[in-house]
Amino acid sequence: MCEALLHRDPKRGAELWRALCATMATRYIGTAGVDELLHVVFRVPNSAPVAALRDEVISLPRCHTDQRLFDIAVAASYDGNAAWLASASAADQASPLVWRQKRGALVAGFGTGNTLPVADAWPEGEIRTSHADLHRKAARFRWREACARHWWRHFLAAQGAVEAYAAWILFLRSADRRAWTWMREDIGAQNHSDNLMSVKLMHVQLNRSELKRAMEKHLDKPDKKFLDHDIVIGVGPWGKIRDLD
Repeated sequence: MCEALLHRDPKRGAELWRALCATMATRYIGTAGVDELLHVVFRVPNSAPVAALRDEVISLPRCHTDQRLFDIAVAASYDGNAAWLASASAADQASPLVWRQKRGALVAGFGTGNTLPVADAWPEGEIRTSHADLHRKAARFRWREACARHWWRHFLAAQGAVEAYAAWILFLRSADRRAWTWMREDIGAQNHSDNLMSVKLMHVQLNRSELKRAMEKHLDKPDKKFLDHDIVIGVGPWGKIRDLD
């Protein structure tokens, strides 16, 4: 109903969305391991109330863990709003506030569509500041996503079972939940009548649970950190604002 209202009557739909966030005790996890209420915000057509909701979900009261920030990035990319994500990152990095600059850098790292090589992932010299370290980690996230896409495409293009399996193992070691954004697109472009391709796609389905587990291993306790700093309960938004995740 909320999604339908955001289509037909965005203002009322936004009010219902906020009410559901405030009152629902049950979370419904959708594609790519993201809460369906978050997917809805990025799945519905653009409008002024929807734009306000998108700004709201990334605001400090609703987004104060790296886990939530990553989920927002995944939802925006998966639901076709990568441009919004890039715009939010650019606005943050242009802010005079240091914490927003850091958030912008991390959001840029959580984006999709990266390509190899990612030079900033392996900077020369000593990392002397936490700001520089965060930029390096963000670049590593871009590098990891680019590696995952590279090996996924290699898996699909492989001409033999051994080559395909080797590419799958490397994909498994590098993929996180952002991969769901382009996996479906790449699968749709394949010739499904090809025997080897049919075997590959069956392999993906049979190993879906293993892939999901592997995808969760690449963030270091994201629910316990914000902008790569440990959360201190009772300080800042973790003490003053009720958790709305």
